[in-house]
Amino acid sequence: MMESTRKRLMKLVFAVLTVFSVVVFALNSAASASPSPRLKPPAPGPVYLSRADHAALSSIADALKHKHFSDARKH
Repeated sequence: MMESTRKRLMKLVFAVLTVFSVVVFALNSAASASPSPRLKPPAPGPVYLSRADHAALSSIADALKHKHFSDARKH
C-alpha cells in the first residue's frame, strides 16, 4: 500500500515539475523576446512658406528645368 502511494506521489511531483518548467520556459521566452524596432516619425515641416522662400524655390526649379546646375547651386 505504501508503494502505490509513493508512486502516486512521485507522479504528482513529476507532473508539478513538468508544468512548472513549461510555465517558466514560456515566461522566459516571452520576456527575452526583443521588442520590435520603432521608427521615429519624420520631423514636422514648416507650417507656411514665405514669399521669399517660394521665389527662391521657383528660381531653383527653373534653373534645374533648363539644366543650369551651377545657377541652381548658387541659390
